Amino acid sequence: MAEGQPKVCVICKQDCSTRPHVKDKQGRYACRACVEKKQAKTAAAKAPQQPQTGGTDPVMARLVEGSVAVKSTPCPQCSNPIPPDGIVCTNCGFNTHTGKATRTHVAAPEKEKGIKTPKVRSGPGIGELISGNGGVVLGLLVVLGLGTAAFVDETFMLVYLIVLGLYSITYQVMVIVTAFLDDHQIWGALGIASFIVPFIGLAMLFYVLFINARGALKMHLLILIIGGILLGMAIVQGGLDLGGA
Repeated sequence: MAEGQPKVCVICKQDCSTRPHVKDKQGRYACRACVEKKQAKTAAAKAPQQPQTGGTDPVMARLVEGSVAVKSTPCPQCSNPIPPDGIVCTNCGFNTHTGKATRTHVAAPEKEKGIKTPKVRSGPGIGELISGNGGVVLGLLVVLGLGTAAFVDETFMLVYLIVLGLYSITYQVMVIVTAFLDDHQIWGALGIASFIVPFIGLAMLFYVLFINARGALKMHLLILIIGGILLGMAIVQGGLDLGGA
């Protein structure tokens, strides 16, 4: 090609005589920038396609590539992701080795041998109701009510005497049971003996007043004393009425 003729780029079809250019073996000219751009496009076309990793941040790319969601495979039965080292789907129980769903259940913990679970009562027992504040109030109402009725009508005298006797026996049994519950076995044994030897009952009075710390027992004893006083007064009143007649 003669000097002075334009050197036309075979890529952009522009005169490249005044710009950096190259010449091939066939004598064709091309702009150096055009050649580099074409080489870059060719290399990008030949490069394998990389999955999008949420941006160009290398830290984010490594996190995404190493996540279980990317490496996991969907469950054939429910499409829940299964980790690469997983065998059983945690959602439906499908086993990838056997091709069947596995049914699972949570087993109850075994009870330790030799350990008994104490039974929890939903409320107080009969003994606690009698020896507690409720029993004290009930005993006081019965004694005062029947004692007053015995003053008004002599027909209640026998009923009052029977009730007061049953109350006294119940109280004695209550003192014995309470003594054993409070680890006062000797006093409990003395209480049982008082049914055979009555004067031992005086020792049980000492136990109730000075040794046992349960206030309900002392209150029941006071009610029995009041009941005895009312019974004596009713008998005296009944006797005076009969004498006057």
